[in-house]
Amino acid sequence: MKTNIRRFCIYSCVLLFLLIFGFSCDTKDANYYFSQGLDLFQNEDYNEAIEEFSKAIEINPDFDSAYFKRGYSYFFIGEKDRAIEDLSKAIQLKGKNADYYYYRGAIYQSINTEESQKKAISDFKTAIKLNPKNSSYYNDLGISYEAISESEKALNSYSIAIGLDSTQGDYFYNRGNAYFRLLDYNKAIKDYSNAVSLNSKDIDAYIKRGSVFSAINKYELALDDYTKAITIDSKNAKSVYTRGLLYYKLEEYSKALFDFNVTFKIDPNFLNVKAYIDSTTIEIEKKEQKEWESTKAGKIWKNHPTWSKEDCEKVAKNEIWIGMSYDMLVLERGRPNSANPSDYGHGVEWQWCWNNYSPSCFYAGSDKIVTAYN
Repeated sequence: MKTNIRRFCIYSCVLLFLLIFGFSCDTKDANYYFSQGLDLFQNEDYNEAIEEFSKAIEINPDFDSAYFKRGYSYFFIGEKDRAIEDLSKAIQLKGKNADYYYYRGAIYQSINTEESQKKAISDFKTAIKLNPKNSSYYNDLGISYEAISESEKALNSYSIAIGLDSTQGDYFYNRGNAYFRLLDYNKAIKDYSNAVSLNSKDIDAYIKRGSVFSAINKYELALDDYTKAITIDSKNAKSVYTRGLLYYKLEEYSKALFDFNVTFKIDPNFLNVKAYIDSTTIEIEKKEQKEWESTKAGKIWKNHPTWSKEDCEKVAKNEIWIGMSYDMLVLERGRPNSANPSDYGHGVEWQWCWNNYSPSCFYAGSDKIVTAYN
C-alpha cells in the first residue's frame, strides 16, 4: 500500500511538473520567436519576421498577436490575400480586438475595388464599435466612403475624427478633398489651410488648395500654392506638373514648357507630360508666328507667302542683295524710273534704274532675279 501511494505521489509530481514547466516552456519559446519577429518587423525585414512569427504560431497555434503581425508582414511584401487570411484568424481567436478589424480594413482599403472598400467600411465600423474614441478609425472610414463616392458619409466620418483629434493635418486634408468634390470651395480652402497650418510641409495640401483657387479663377493664389509646394520639394513631379498645367491654361506657354520639361526630367512617364511638351511647343510656335505676322516683315510675308521669312525681314529693312527679286525691289523703292530689256542671244536681260537711290541700277535675267547692281 505504501509503495502504491509512493508511486502515485511520484507520478503526480511528474505530471504536475510537465504541466507547469512544459507549458511554460512552450509559451516562453513562442514569446521568444514573437519578440524576435517584432524586432525584424521594426527593421522592415518582413520576410525574416514572417519566419519568426510562423515559429511562434507553430508552438502556439492560438497566438493571435503572432497571426496579426505575420499578416501585416505579408501585407508589406505585397501578399494581401495571405495578410487578410492571418488577420481573419487573429479576429477569430480574439474578436474583441478593435485593431485587428481596423488593420484588416486597411488592407481591404488598399486593394481599392468597390467590393474591397465595402469590406473595409464594415471592418472600420466594427473597430469603431469596439473603440469609438480612436480618431484614425473614423478617418479611414471616411477614405473608404470617398472611394465609393459617398462624400456626405465621408464628411461625417472626417468631422468626427477631427472632433476627436484636431491636431492631425491629414484629417483636415481628407475632409477638404470631400468638400472639393462636393464643390464647396470655401470650406475646402479652409480645411486645406488648417492642414498646412498643422504641417507646413504638406505638399499635397498646397497643391489641392491651389487647385481650388484655380477652380474659382484665383490664379495668382493658385500659382503661389504650387510654387510653395515646389519650394518644399523641387523633385516633386506632381507639384511642378500641376503648375505647368495652370500656366498652359493661362496661355503662358514658355513657363508651362519649362515646368513640363522639369517634370519630364524628374519622371519621364509622369501622367501626360510628354503630350503636353509636344502640345506646348506647338502653341509656342503658333504664338511666335502670330506675333511675327504683326510685324512689318510678317505683314509683307502674309501678302507674299512664297517669299521666305528671311527675305521678308530683309525687305522690311530695305536691304539690297544678290538674289532678291524685282518685286522685292519695287516693294522697297516703288517702280523704277527706267526699265530696259535687252536680248543679245543669251535670253532676255533686264536693267532697272531708280533715280536718287544708291545703288541705282540693277541687272537680272528673264526670271527677274537680281544678278548684279551698281
